[in-house]
Amino acid sequence: MDVPRLESAPLSGSAVQVTAVTVEPFASARLRFRRPTADDAPAIFARWAGDPEVTRYLGWPTHQSADDTRGFVAFSDAEWARVGLGPLLIEDIATSQLCGSTGLMVDGPGSAMVGYVLAREAWGRGIATEALAAMTTLADQHGITHLYAYAHPGHTATHRVLAKGGYELNAVFVPARFPNLDDLAFAHKYLRPPVLALERLTNRDDVEACARIMATSEPWITLQRTFEALVPVVGDVQKEVHLV
Repeated sequence: MDVPRLESAPLSGSAVQVTAVTVEPFASARLRFRRPTADDAPAIFARWAGDPEVTRYLGWPTHQSADDTRGFVAFSDAEWARVGLGPLLIEDIATSQLCGSTGLMVDGPGSAMVGYVLAREAWGRGIATEALAAMTTLADQHGITHLYAYAHPGHTATHRVLAKGGYELNAVFVPARFPNLDDLAFAHKYLRPPVLALERLTNRDDVEACARIMATSEPWITLQRTFEALVPVVGDVQKEVHLV
């Protein structure tokens, strides 16, 4: 994959300390990635953002008009201004046609969420896999070490793409709302390796303090995980805050 190195400089004056970058349009083997503009709103709405089948498993509502999509572009502009990274459109180099969007949503030092959405005619062509690889490379180039993605449990295509891209299932009980399904579900969280090593809690007071917080918080209340049940788990390096 040919994703060129991008120029970067420190970003100041932001609550999130990351690296500000000047991202020119860049390309992978078949795809070109660039920032969305207001002129793109009608095509974004027509091709995927307003399609209920495309947006079914996504975490944002299906757009009802191009005005909704213009709101997305405004959000994108704000993200780029805030941290120097954000949503990117995916263009098919061969046809110059928009086929979806992707990007990196920075939420802390060295941390970002990756995602994608594709127009129907782009499904089944390996575009999601290629876009995810490009975003992973982009993250590496800008010092993002904690890169993750969420997926609805029923969205099997996305689970396959993430696994193929080398992402590992990290948690299965992440409360999330999927507005197009009117469904409060537990999303699956995937992490891009290397996953930070977990340290076993050896101090009994620390173990009990952590277990007590978990036992009085969601989703552990709903899952009926008691303090007594959580204590032996908290100090186990093979288990995280998700329990199956």
